Amino acid sequence: QNYQPTSAKIRVLLVFILLALVFYAGYRFALTPNASNREGTPLGSILDLISKRYVDTINAADLESKTLQSILQELDPHSVYIDAKDVTRANEGLVGNFQGIGVEFLIYKDTVRILKCIPGGPSEKAGLHAGDCILNVFSKSRKQITLMGKETTEDSVFKYLRGPESSKIEMEIYRFGAKKPEKITLERAEIPIESIDCAFFIKPYTGYIKISRFGAKTHEEFKTAFNTLKASGLNELVLDLRGNSGGYLNAATAIADEFLKEGLTIVYTQGAHQKKNTETASSGGCFETGPLYVLIDQESASASEILAGALQDQDRATLIGRRSFGKGLVQDQIELPDGSVVRLTVARYYTPTGRCIQRAYKMGESEAYEQEAIKQYMSGELYKPEPSLPKNQPAYHTPQGKTVYGGGGIMPDFWIPMDSSNRISNAVSYRELQFICTVYTRMCQNALVPDFKSSDRFIEQFNPDQTFFKVFKSYHKQAQERDLNSNLLKLCKAYIGRVAFDNNCYYTLLLKEDPMIKKIQLLQKKL
Repeated sequence: QNYQPTSAKIRVLLVFILLALVFYAGYRFALTPNASNREGTPLGSILDLISKRYVDTINAADLESKTLQSILQELDPHSVYIDAKDVTRANEGLVGNFQGIGVEFLIYKDTVRILKCIPGGPSEKAGLHAGDCILNVFSKSRKQITLMGKETTEDSVFKYLRGPESSKIEMEIYRFGAKKPEKITLERAEIPIESIDCAFFIKPYTGYIKISRFGAKTHEEFKTAFNTLKASGLNELVLDLRGNSGGYLNAATAIADEFLKEGLTIVYTQGAHQKKNTETASSGGCFETGPLYVLIDQESASASEILAGALQDQDRATLIGRRSFGKGLVQDQIELPDGSVVRLTVARYYTPTGRCIQRAYKMGESEAYEQEAIKQYMSGELYKPEPSLPKNQPAYHTPQGKTVYGGGGIMPDFWIPMDSSNRISNAVSYRELQFICTVYTRMCQNALVPDFKSSDRFIEQFNPDQTFFKVFKSYHKQAQERDLNSNLLKLCKAYIGRVAFDNNCYYTLLLKEDPMIKKIQLLQKKL
């Protein structure tokens, strides 16, 4: 048990109250973008006092950062403070690029292992491949910095692998199957982060586009992907927003505009200090008519919900999947003088029928709010054959008379529960399974690609063999073949297809048994 004498508890409480009151008095100044400095404010004064007179040595900057985070968490679950050193990384997914060596990696058994080299990036150009390991990096003074061991974290790897474009990094790497490590030097480059994971036909004339985030280039990427499919005969579209946690609002509204006729409302926002602002569709959208299906799940949030909600409310699309996350708050990013930023909630957004789909929350209870999302998994709600509607939520009606509900996310038109048979055994995690598949693919690469010649033939004919089970067993000696049920073996095949071929191969395999895609096929038969 953690025990403190009562007097100690009182002292801690008094200090906390003092800091909270002082920082609250000064936080308006701290959040003002035009403030030239913080000297002379209660915020600066108390930090200076603590730095000079507190009983122990403390990091004033770290204390200030944590206090500002605490203040914002008292407002709502989505207002956040981001320290200056973390801003670049926090913005990468939105901006659409970063500077680094261009790898996706996994820390497995205390070692940094490459899962994928970004096409055209420095790592691919240097001949690195999935399955290779990064052991050490070297500073400018030639000091060796190890990236192995229990102290290695994703943040520490990012810290050393990323850096300014054209800067050089020397690394010690171990190539898969090599006899000994080797040193290589790479020149960092700008690495694009694409928000369109894939675009292809799941059947003749039915296109499929998966959007993983809404960044600065998402609309442009979407138009390119759509036009490519359209040129090959597309007349139906499946838009997959599962797992998409959001991003820029204007990216979502720009894509909604492609589907809605001129003058129709896409979304409107409003707050205590922000007048009502309505976004409406313009003319000339690329797909204003034709069957449109949108896939959502419990991790579709924010900008994803804006897009899905607009299309549902305007009777433009059929929504399939599970109730979305329920984030109906809009944040502005405000830069502070020291380079840190505040993402401050400034408005709520409303779908065309007037719905605000924000999940209920209480001020100052961000942790409980986050736990609520986890409860969906723990309670079994996501596995139920019928959905649980939010309680006491107002009903709204679309132009064609369909009933939709506000609060607690967006409920799809057709509910598809999670498949409990896809749950992985305790023997191995999904990330580990992905790594094992990468190792197997590297071992068999010279046979896989020549034997199957194309991803189409691989999709039709390949199945994990005894060699795969031997690799699996070598990493999990206590595991048995039964730990990999048929659905998980199909997932393994998809992982192998991504390494051996490409993303389209991976998603084609995932979608073959996807219950949401099967639901679309049933709906198409009824038309």
